Amino acid sequence: PPKSTLQELVVMLQSSDPAARLIAGDTLKLVTGRDFGFGASDTPPTRFEAVERWRAWVEALPADEPVTGKPA
Repeated sequence: PPKSTLQELVVMLQSSDPAARLIAGDTLKLVTGRDFGFGASDTPPTRFEAVERWRAWVEALPADEPVTGKPA
């Protein structure tokens, strides 16, 4: 998926709805092949740390290259 889609999924990780967080986290893992330790039902501080890891990784991606499900 394009970087913008991944950015939207990272925003969804912060949803107040646990189901939305679960879907976003699972989708990010599925489409990128990466796992930054996000758990939809983790405590807010633990989720925040994982969201920041996802955010940093997504922001470091080139803007014009779609991401595949194979980790580098």
